[in-house]
Parts: sequence; C-alpha cells; structure tokens
Amino acid sequence: MPNEILKWGEKTLSPILTHTFNKVLNGDTPRLWGKGNIVSIYKGKGDRLSIDNQRGISLTSNILKTYEKVIADRLQNILNKSTT
Repeated sequence: MPNEILKWGEKTLSPILTHTFNKVLNGDTPRLWGKGNIVSIYKGKGDRLSIDNQRGISLTSNILKTYEKVIADRLQNILNKSTT
C-alpha cells in the first residue's frame, strides 16, 4: 500500500489498522510481515558493478513500519515515565 494512501486515508484506515495491530499484539502476525525484498543499492563511489560498492537493503511493508513506530513510541513513553 503506498504511503500516500496511509496518509490521506487516515480516518478510514485508522480503525482497520487498530484492529490489525491489536491482533498482532495477541500473536496473530500477518504472513507478509515476515517477508522482505532485498535489493542492492550503489553506495555512490567506485565501480557501480563491483559488489564491494553495493549495500543490501530490505524493503518491507510500510504498514509493518507504521506498527513498529507505534510500538517504539509506546516503549519510549514507558521508559521516559520510569526514569522520572
């Protein structure tokens, strides 16, 4: 799903994502979240064809990234409260 849809469809998608995220918290993880496409990216220096000048990145679901951000923010809030 493109990021623009997540941004523009916030009101429609929020209940759906909330339901999905709650299911994940209860152990029901979508199959596709465990998969990513690894692509090679040129580092910007040296021979473009040399593997030494490439780095791999994993392309994952932007919904998974949104979920990870929600969890990271919640954990950060818990840590901030426990240190004050």
